Amino acid sequence: MGNDRSGTGAETASGPGYALLLAAGPAGKQRLMDTTAALPQFAAVPPAALLGTPGGASVVQLVDPADPQTVLTHLRTAAAHPGPVLVHLAGQLTLDAKQRLPHLALARTTPRTARYTALPWHWLAAELGRRPPGSTVVIADLVADETAWPLLRTVGPYGLAAGLTLYGTVAPGPPKREMATPVYSQAFAGLLRGAAERPPLALLHQRAALEAGLGDGPELLLDGAGPERAYPAPEPFVPQAPAAGPMAVAPPPMPPGAPEPFRTAGPAPAPPPPPHAGGRRWAPVGQRPGAP
Repeated sequence: MGNDRSGTGAETASGPGYALLLAAGPAGKQRLMDTTAALPQFAAVPPAALLGTPGGASVVQLVDPADPQTVLTHLRTAAAHPGPVLVHLAGQLTLDAKQRLPHLALARTTPRTARYTALPWHWLAAELGRRPPGSTVVIADLVADETAWPLLRTVGPYGLAAGLTLYGTVAPGPPKREMATPVYSQAFAGLLRGAAERPPLALLHQRAALEAGLGDGPELLLDGAGPERAYPAPEPFVPQAPAAGPMAVAPPPMPPGAPEPFRTAGPAPAPPPPPHAGGRRWAPVGQRPGAP
């Protein structure tokens, strides 16, 4: 069940809000987006405008975390907040090699270690999907690496949006030795800074996508559609069912008739501990767009 029924995100909840701003990506050449360029724009938005709450809001920034359990702790803190919640994600999606499930890459993520070092997307959906309807919105500015993009292009936006009120964009990774810019995040935050009060999120999303030059390319636009506005159902992606472990986290229930592209036959297990170890603008790796 999605969290929003009105297209306005968290505006049906009252009280002070809570925003979690997460910018994450692998270190070195594996990084596909200049994720840190998104956070200064959002940090400049007054908290009350960011959440649409006259009573203000708490804002937490999480930059390049290395441990998925750390991110999960922050998600649980956000999910337990009694007022409106906004989660902003800037980063890249990958698939783990074993179950082929989408994960948000973190600082230590590599293609071989995604299952241990990246945040499973179903953790995000499970934690936030339990909140009251209308209280939660996720704003995502994502690129998908070569393992994740073919799947996402096939299943469509609803594969990520199921269980969430999700606005944003997912694009394929940039050419080699180039890096994507979070243009959607920058446009979204810029519109918020210039607004006397927060407009409906559906309208804000449309304007941000237009200003960022998105919509005519290969990007998937995530427009907050919930179960009552399901996208046409493609052939569902059903990975091989893993054995449920003692720390299994069950994904939120799916609405009747909705596609289940990322659902397994049993509850999805939490990754085991990591092994022992010591439209868009592009810019060359190591150089921010617009830099001389």
